[in-house]
Amino acid sequence: MAALPQKLAPPLANESMPDRPVRWEQPEGSFPYKVQNNDTWENIAQKFQVKTDVSVKNGARYLMFYNFFVVVSSLRSRETNEVNWYLRNYVGCNVSEDGGKNWAFSNSADPGTIFVPFKKFDFEGDGEIIYGSMGVGNEISVPAYDDSNILDSLSKALDIYGLAELTLGIGDIPIPVLAEAGLIATGALAGVVGPILPAAGAYDELLRSKSRDYFFEGFSIGLVMSANGASRNFIGKHELHFNPLEPQFVEKSGTFKQLQNYGLQFGIQQGKKFNTVDKNNFFAYLHSQLTAQEQQRFNPRVPFRGWTDDTKKAFYDRLSSIVKRTMLQNDLKLKFR
Repeated sequence: MAALPQKLAPPLANESMPDRPVRWEQPEGSFPYKVQNNDTWENIAQKFQVKTDVSVKNGARYLMFYNFFVVVSSLRSRETNEVNWYLRNYVGCNVSEDGGKNWAFSNSADPGTIFVPFKKFDFEGDGEIIYGSMGVGNEISVPAYDDSNILDSLSKALDIYGLAELTLGIGDIPIPVLAEAGLIATGALAGVVGPILPAAGAYDELLRSKSRDYFFEGFSIGLVMSANGASRNFIGKHELHFNPLEPQFVEKSGTFKQLQNYGLQFGIQQGKKFNTVDKNNFFAYLHSQLTAQEQQRFNPRVPFRGWTDDTKKAFYDRLSSIVKRTMLQNDLKLKFR
């Protein structure tokens, strides 16, 4: 059960206890959000893209429903009085900005938490879907180097790419694989990975380049396809099942296969975190990087489902190549708005 207020403010005149109050529990597929000054149901719904397939305008009311299972038919109804009761008794609201008619969100609300959905939610099986997301912001990156703490570096990888959702832990990721890719610092790994050639060595630089190339080949494909809504099974067709032929690094071909396949999974997880705003900005950025001829061929005004299989493949290949090139050339980062 979610935390409840330690001390309640006096009730408002426009406040009614529901006949059967719902338990204050975090819905599956949601994240807690701490309300702040100037927050409203409307701007929170807009911020996290909470909407339904039926109507974007009703995001605020559906967010109320998601938290309290109260269907608000109008702003002057018994339902709003019930929402006020929940806001005081569950969210701990203690400020009103409309002369005591309704509770307002504020920094002083204690515990001051509501829940926002980040997964699809079909309430009562009626086909209306609420969805929202924290999103990824305006930058995609890989774990930062940390020579002093390898476990911290790996934890950053798990956090950034959401590997917990894949039931993978630190112990499940081959340390040498991430080290060769340059996703974690190699200085602290000498005893685990074995002797490492100086960074200036031609062999080491070529190995690092090849490793990153394979990792980001998988990552960029998984990211673009996942952000565009492709299923994991469909994306999985890009998984490597055979060791690539690398004459210069025959002994590393198995590692290269692992790197690309791990990159693919990391990219899928990152793409799944995109909200609607992220997707629009991400694909608008990638579209701006295309040539005029490519922009005409991959016209976003033409429904994707109407594209030929060859066009879809070319689209994914081209956009993923842009992601890969950009990240490799910009300190393993991609800013898209």
